[in-house]
Amino acid sequence: MSGFASPSPPSVVGSLGIISRTEYIRLLQQALVHLGTPQAALALSRETNVPVVAHASASALRACILEGDYAQALAIADSRSNSDDKSAPFPWRDATCALEASLQILQAQYFALLADGKLNEALALLQTQITPMCASTPRLTARAHRLATLALCRTPRDLARAVGLYADATNNSLVTPSTRSQAALATTSTSTSTAAAAAATSAWDHAAARRKLLEALRRLAPPGVMEADGRLEELLEIAVAARNRARVFVSARAGVGLSLFDDPTTGIEDVPSRTRQLLEEHDDEVWYLSFRHDGRMLATASKDGTVALWRIRIPELSEVGAAAANNDPSTLPPIAELACRLRGHDEPVPCVSWSPDGKYLVTCCEDNDVFLWAQNTDDDTGGSWTLRQRCRRHTDKVMCVAWFPDSMHFVTGSTDRTMVVWDINGKAEYAHEGLRVNDVAISRDGSRLVIISSNNKIHVLDMLALNLFPEGSSGEEKQEQEQEAGQEEEEAGGVRGGEGSDRRRDDDDEGPPSRNSSSPELSDDDNDIPAVPMSTGEDKDVIVWPTSSAELVVTEPHAVTSICLSRCGRYLLAHLSSQKIHLHDLGSTPLARSTAAARGEAAVRAAESPTRIFSAHPRTQRRGCRYVLRACFGGACEELVASGGEDGIVYLWSRMTGELVYALHGHAGSVNAVAWCPATPHLFASASDDCTVRLWV
Repeated sequence: MSGFASPSPPSVVGSLGIISRTEYIRLLQQALVHLGTPQAALALSRETNVPVVAHASASALRACILEGDYAQALAIADSRSNSDDKSAPFPWRDATCALEASLQILQAQYFALLADGKLNEALALLQTQITPMCASTPRLTARAHRLATLALCRTPRDLARAVGLYADATNNSLVTPSTRSQAALATTSTSTSTAAAAAATSAWDHAAARRKLLEALRRLAPPGVMEADGRLEELLEIAVAARNRARVFVSARAGVGLSLFDDPTTGIEDVPSRTRQLLEEHDDEVWYLSFRHDGRMLATASKDGTVALWRIRIPELSEVGAAAANNDPSTLPPIAELACRLRGHDEPVPCVSWSPDGKYLVTCCEDNDVFLWAQNTDDDTGGSWTLRQRCRRHTDKVMCVAWFPDSMHFVTGSTDRTMVVWDINGKAEYAHEGLRVNDVAISRDGSRLVIISSNNKIHVLDMLALNLFPEGSSGEEKQEQEQEAGQEEEEAGGVRGGEGSDRRRDDDDEGPPSRNSSSPELSDDDNDIPAVPMSTGEDKDVIVWPTSSAELVVTEPHAVTSICLSRCGRYLLAHLSSQKIHLHDLGSTPLARSTAAARGEAAVRAAESPTRIFSAHPRTQRRGCRYVLRACFGGACEELVASGGEDGIVYLWSRMTGELVYALHGHAGSVNAVAWCPATPHLFASASDDCTVRLWV
């Protein structure tokens, strides 16, 4: 028996025979190291005869880059440097990739020297190494020239912003930032003080730049030579995401991350489909509603000119889905409790918007006014709000509002063909004229602003190119502004007292509505209403909105009445007057600059056809949509699309398949808006012309 050799292990694993055994073991070893168990990785290596590090040169290159030793990294990566000794050349994909790898390392070193203020050393590196290496082709020569212009950056903050823009504007990646918004929204002051210099230096993150360099080099090497960090976790996430696409609804019962050991189920039995509570506080049609970002408050806006704020109790799992079928709602505690009502508008309120930090609420009105409310600092129940600013600049109905991620600025759109960016002190910082803005949305990272107008077009603007707030707002600046505003409120008194959008289609201008002079009020028995700080927005410092150097234009066959952005900012729902909802994947059509952008003109690109079309209004499609109806994404993974209809029905579709999941009855009038609670996938609300709001579980 000793003469027989033991059988060699198979070269592949898995039932399909498509997974390399060696690569599989390498991924397991990497995962064990990242879990903090390197001895287990070594034990696996001994048992399988697969080395933990397949390429010693790749490991050495990685170590040099992470330590910032660019000279030694270049010696390892450059095959010409290795040709002088007995070591083998680094295994890049080909000669072109080898050249690009050397350039990437030199560029990273060049950026590091500039960020550290070593201008002479950076220019010497550019002249003696980078420029000769780029002399082979005109494309690389132009690249060297662009690198030379970066020496004009006065501070690391300028450099970070410039690198982000250059990387996006060319096909030659200088550095490929994964979060361009942080670099693009950052710029510098020219102060020469030590404190200013230290603050500016903090804008350049050496560790992040080195990690991005490693990612760029990994793409230039053959598979398996330079493994990406967390590759096994990434593959598992892709598999779980693909599996979840088979689910109609991802229930919270499965846990936040969803078990890897569970087989996929549709989850349709846990989709919110039962009315849990009926809210009847408003005296007229309810046009808009929105949950605060933590899901603990709900704002509802009505034609009666008021905004109701509700405290929300997140329901238990025993109260939702299939488990709720045997529950008697009258025996359960209410989900929503009225916190307060905000009064003061003279006309219907078509939209409201919560600030991302939840401290402020903007309410817009058809009386042309914009109110900025602030929650009192000593109130943790959501029942005490102060009217901080009354902003006046628009000359017609204010139809939409959205906050920027910094919670310091918000934008409003009006039928007077203007769009205004305000700060929290009521100052109009930017104004754009020419478009009748019917709705607006801003991605959570602030990189995209989406607006719709009356020309059947959706405009997606690159906010990084606009760079509206170049200096940013530090926490100290925000605190100072809040303190100043608080002093103004104490001097002027306060009104105790919201997120949303417009209601009626208003394609035909009827002129500004009549205006009264009544003051904001909290309740019917408030007698003494103090003065409120008011801003007309007609400040001498108002700046014309800059021209965008990147714009995506989506042209729809019918008028667009409302839009909704997904949490990730990639997917866009467009509700059309034809009673259809189009889903657009903005990630598949990225914003791009063109030669026109270099001349200061807008680079406009048409979008592709919608990814999915949702339709379930056969009786009303023939006559079209008379009102503004608002759709939203729903579920833990935004796997549902929800919208109301003029027939009084709430419709739920699967985002992946477009199939209708539920048609929910209950409202006696047009369902104007639907909002999903961000704190749980098992709760959403709908607002209707029947003057009620329904909470569904």
